Amino acid sequence: MPRHLTAIQVQKLLHLKQGHSLPYSDLPGHLRSKLLADEVLEVVTSGMRKSLRLPRPEALNTYLKGQGLANNLEELSAVLSHGANSRAQMAQATGDSKSGNHRSFRGFPVNVLLPLTCQLHAQPFTLMPIKGACTFISDFHSFEIPHDVTVVGVENAENFFHVAAQAHLFDQLRPLFVSRYPQSNDLRQWLQTLPNPYLHFGDLDAAGLNIYHTEYYQHLAERAHFFVPDNVELLFEKYGNKERYTQQTLHAATTQNPQPEVQQLIQLIQHTKKGVDQEVLIATTL
Repeated sequence: MPRHLTAIQVQKLLHLKQGHSLPYSDLPGHLRSKLLADEVLEVVTSGMRKSLRLPRPEALNTYLKGQGLANNLEELSAVLSHGANSRAQMAQATGDSKSGNHRSFRGFPVNVLLPLTCQLHAQPFTLMPIKGACTFISDFHSFEIPHDVTVVGVENAENFFHVAAQAHLFDQLRPLFVSRYPQSNDLRQWLQTLPNPYLHFGDLDAAGLNIYHTEYYQHLAERAHFFVPDNVELLFEKYGNKERYTQQTLHAATTQNPQPEVQQLIQLIQHTKKGVDQEVLIATTL
């Protein structure tokens, strides 16, 4: 049996439940054969034509509930037609909160250096710097930040959790640090609703530039910039990694990025044939 029913399959089963017959081939083979084997459906033959019939509607209800496919076929139809707003709704209709493709873990983590008062559901909400922890913003559609804040997207988790050790890099900004994990479009969707500038703080290599160009610059345009440290040449000299050059390739679109800091970094990567991991910026300040 399938792990869950599709909207089309539910409509066909409802058609049978209402006393109508269904052409034999209208149900997928795996579903049809199981329902026939368990005598929930029966085959009706008329000349060369075969159709399916449901002799006892209550048997279908019992069977689907027992298989964890549907507690109530009509409710499941409504949920699938209009989209479940939560796993709770899906659980009520199917007995299985994991049915369907609804994603419960929405949002993104944020971090700060100093207390930052924002808005959540139009109410004041203060983010606090807490060593060893961050804040996860789930209902990001109602999350608002002051207009003078620069959103700093931190590519790697270790840098994100040690922002205090890198505070000197952002002493000219009022930063809100955000992470792209868990990977989804939630962070980008939120960024696209803001007037605030976005600064991408990532690896100083081809992969880091590709991530920036594809996931952020193409969607935020000139509101987005790539962070290049003032001592970037020294970092390449002391911490440059040849493997970051040989194992990575700049996308063609990335090389066409017109921003000066991106072109500066591309030239440095190609000249030194190296890349620098973002994490060295923690090691050089701890």
